[in-house]
Amino acid sequence: MPGARYFSTLDARSGYWQIPLDKESSKLTTFNTPFGRFRFTRMPFGIRSAQEVFHKRVHEIFEDIRGVETDIDDILVWGRTLQEHDERLKATLERARECNLKFKLEKCHFRSTSVVYIGHKLTSEGIKPDPQKIEAIVNMPEPHDKKGVQRLLGMVNYVGKFVPNLSEITSPLRELLKNDVLWHWLERHASAFEKIKTILTNTEPGILTYYDVTKPVKLQVDTSKSGLGAVLTQSNMPVAYASRSLTPAETRYAQIEKKLLAVVFG
Repeated sequence: MPGARYFSTLDARSGYWQIPLDKESSKLTTFNTPFGRFRFTRMPFGIRSAQEVFHKRVHEIFEDIRGVETDIDDILVWGRTLQEHDERLKATLERARECNLKFKLEKCHFRSTSVVYIGHKLTSEGIKPDPQKIEAIVNMPEPHDKKGVQRLLGMVNYVGKFVPNLSEITSPLRELLKNDVLWHWLERHASAFEKIKTILTNTEPGILTYYDVTKPVKLQVDTSKSGLGAVLTQSNMPVAYASRSLTPAETRYAQIEKKLLAVVFG
């Protein structure tokens, strides 16, 4: 999506029900009621393979149209210019009409300069984290047990690719999850917790540039006593950050071995 400046998002209405079942598949959905046996003629919710089948069908419908991305029932159309965007959007809507795919108008957004799509905010500047997810992390109370720490880290890891060396910041919190460590919330844990919130509020997570397959990439890595860090860049702009902690065995590596480990990790 390099150079993307204009976006539209489409949401399929009652997605699974728009997929007709063949006769043999329909028979497998038969169910009993006091009024007799019935079977679905369209794909119902609850079937294990339903999501995969629906995603595949939607992808097949739009895969040959440039500037269209699909994720289950969410469809993104983007363009570098308004004219390019409108041409792609028109082609997408015409294809949807040909395939009898219907959308929920109230969940569609057209000709925007920024949209939230699959957990990210896409803008003409680049990719940002979803503001609602950031707000949810900032408003979280201090955890009171290990499960609370797990929930916190699960949410914080979402912003990992936007924040350099996140694993260093969360290191005190991850120590609480070790099996041989009893629950204790000390000042260093509270400090790490508040530092995460400060980074997400006072210093907004960085904007990531859209990956461009036509440009060379550069991988920069760094190591510390307890973690690895990496950033993938194009034209000196970050595409994604990554970091993780070292295992007890890895902490005993020589510095050059840690550097090579960071390269492999990155």
